Amino acid sequence: MKTRNIEFIRHRFELVSDTDLKNLYQLVSISPSNRVKLPKYVQIEPFSGTSIDVKVTLSINGTSSLKTPLKLICGVKPTSNSEVYFGDVFTKRSNLIIVEFSPDGLELVIDYFNSFYPYQKGWIWNLISEHQLYFDHN
Repeated sequence: MKTRNIEFIRHRFELVSDTDLKNLYQLVSISPSNRVKLPKYVQIEPFSGTSIDVKVTLSINGTSSLKTPLKLICGVKPTSNSEVYFGDVFTKRSNLIIVEFSPDGLELVIDYFNSFYPYQKGWIWNLISEHQLYFDHN
């Protein structure tokens, strides 16, 4: 899959547990299927730090329990669409992620751009505006 000739890996998750502040999602599909970059479970919760831009944090959860200790992947920032966010996952390099919630909140799609992160905000906004989202947000 590509946006602007930049390859990305689409990870689709479904909600398995939620509380007032935390949502736990389980991985259900990957495209292309042989390129897994994210864990089986991810947890989403409101950001409680001091950054003005970051609104949600994305954490690795090794099990299906909300009580499992977490490893923070990244904070994600909002876009002009209230159901779409972006951030970067750092491995050896920064990797852009576009995080998209379904309108009902029961599904989550994370598009992972391996070894690619533009540091110019204008480039990120243009890429996101051209990106083929999974859900119809109209």
